[in-house]
Formats: sequence, structure tokens, C-alpha cells
Amino acid sequence: MARLQQAPVVYVLGVVRFPRMVDVDRLAAALHPHLRSDYPTAVPIDAPHVSVTVGDEGINVQQETIRTWQFSSLNRDWAVILNPGTIGLHTVAYTDNRDFLARFANCIEAASQVPEVGIELVEAVAFRYVSRVVPGPDGELADYFIPTVLPADLPDAGELRLQDGIFAARYATGCGNLRLQVLRRPPSVLPPELNTPVTHANGWTLDMPEGDFAVIDLDHGMTFDPPVRLDLTRLKDDMTRVRRPIRGVFDRIVTRHALTVWNGEA
Repeated sequence: MARLQQAPVVYVLGVVRFPRMVDVDRLAAALHPHLRSDYPTAVPIDAPHVSVTVGDEGINVQQETIRTWQFSSLNRDWAVILNPGTIGLHTVAYTDNRDFLARFANCIEAASQVPEVGIELVEAVAFRYVSRVVPGPDGELADYFIPTVLPADLPDAGELRLQDGIFAARYATGCGNLRLQVLRRPPSVLPPELNTPVTHANGWTLDMPEGDFAVIDLDHGMTFDPPVRLDLTRLKDDMTRVRRPIRGVFDRIVTRHALTVWNGEA
């Protein structure tokens, strides 16, 4: 799949879940020296809605108070998330899949080589992509989506006008479950469960467009029951398998016009 030169992706989250460990402070202290060159800032966050979990329903944030450590880059565009059962990487500076997977794999490799962390088993791997779609000055939002996924005005509805709306669906894939949401004119660009102290700590509020716009929210996860031994080569392959349907669905719900615009050809 060709890389879009001006992709509308504004936030990406990758997660690997492993058997829960209790002492996350000890984990963070042992792991951070191995990641400090790329993520020098280490901050503990004690707050609700910050425990990232992966399951058949996709990537979610548990409603519990838990300590999460975040290692951020100097410009806070990238950050590693560590809690008792999860290591993740998220960013608002996504460029392409190859770059993201390489950075994420480096984090997992560092964690696997620290005896104090001791990640030996993997329970799940998942990705979540959030894209903000804003039509060009001479276009309309409907030019960017196939009709079935974009909430729209009802036909012959008189004075009724759509204020906002959501299309949501879940699909079985060859390796897990994929969730798709298209939100038209939502109150924020990031979905509510991603508007947490973890993202706020990096200043990731994301600008709201003034006119009509939509958010594409896609996530896909693969679970292992029973857990599998951590093998970096296999894990990289699994990451590619999990990510591929996300791009496939994205390409199917947008129009040729949209892809042309995002390739800088319009």
C-alpha cells in the first residue's frame, strides 16, 4: 500500500500487553535508562482512565486509578507508556508505518533485555489510528467518504439538519477484531477515552476545525490465549499483520478524490 504524502492521521497508539506486574515504579526505573536518549522525560501519572487494555472489543482504557509512567521525547511529540501490564508507544507526529513500527519494536526490544522488567510473554498486540478529515476550501466532506459510512442529513426531512453523528461497526479479521468509527463534527478530535491525563501531559489537545469535519477512528488487536513467548521477529510480523487491515479499511471507506488530495495530486 502506497504511503500517503499528506495523510490525515493525527494520533497513533501501539500497545503490547504482557502478564501483569505489580511494581510499575521498579519497571520504569529499570527501563528508562535504556530509552532515555529518545525519551528523556519520565513522568508518573496517577489518574483514572489511563490503563490501556486490549481485547476482542479493541483498544480501550480501563476505568480505574492506576500508576502509568510516560517517557516523552523532548518536543513531546512521541511518548512511551508503561503500566503494570502494558507497554505502548503513541504519537501526534506520525509519518509512516515503517517508522512507527521501528520505533515501537525498539521499545519492546529494550524492555525484553532488561532483567528487572522481565517481559517474556505476550498476551496481545494492537494499534489504534485516529485521522482528522477536513474538506478543501472548494469541496465538501461527502467528497471524501463513501456514502454508507458518513452520517448525513435525512432525505426529505424538511428543516431537520444533522448536527453531529457516528457510524460504528466491528469486523472479524483473520487475526482478531477491528473496530471502525466515523464521527462527524465530534466535540473533540480525540475520542473521549483518549482524552486522558496521559495525552494531556503532552499537550495533545489537537486543533478543532472551524467548519465541517470528521474523525476516522480505527483499531485492531490480536490476542494470544495462552500467551506466547516473546520473539521479536515474530512480534514484528504480528505488528504488520495487525496494522494491515487498518489501512485496508481506511482505503475502502474514503474516495479516490480523498486519496488524490492526500497524495498531493489535487
